[in-house]
Amino acid sequence: VYFQSKKKIIKLPVTSFISSGAVFLLVESRHLEVYLLGAFVAMLSKYFIQINDRHVFNPGNIGTLFVILLLPIYAVSVPSQWGGGIEIILVMITLGIIATLWAGRGWLSFSYIFGFAFFSFLRSHFYNIEPLFLIGTLLGAPSILFMFHMINDPVTTPERTSHQIYFGMLVAFGDFLLRKNEIIYAPLISLALVSALWPLIKFTKLVNKSVG
Repeated sequence: VYFQSKKKIIKLPVTSFISSGAVFLLVESRHLEVYLLGAFVAMLSKYFIQINDRHVFNPGNIGTLFVILLLPIYAVSVPSQWGGGIEIILVMITLGIIATLWAGRGWLSFSYIFGFAFFSFLRSHFYNIEPLFLIGTLLGAPSILFMFHMINDPVTTPERTSHQIYFGMLVAFGDFLLRKNEIIYAPLISLALVSALWPLIKFTKLVNKSVG
């Protein structure tokens, strides 16, 4: 965002605010230093982990994972920090859908939701749990933030519709495997892994197309 003054143009670091905001929204800690560290790592990832002048990882995702995995004594990410008010959930869903469609990532978010629902039915057979109970976790505030405000980052996700569907389903599948092995923070870890592998998947497709 730019503002024109009489002598110069002032640029506001909006993307920095957004990336840092994800850390502040998803992390719960009593220490301000934890939030600042997460935001710092998020910013570093944008400029130092790039392929073809595009950063690989969603900055908010990496910043959040960094502090909750490496500093578990000082930082966590739990649904209870948001409470259970239906009003805030409805507002978050509405704004999230608008943001997703505006960014042109509707296929990605909704393919993840479909994949999560499908794999939840599979998990229900493993653990003899009511499927709707597992799918209901999508209505938690952290899940809504993830699927409508994090997974659909325009810079680190594909443009083509088919690729968006693949990407969303891969994140859902990774989420399924991690949850099945009782690994916490499964969605965040799955997104980081798919983001890391996606450039390799694209490169393999290009090679196969050129050879074929």
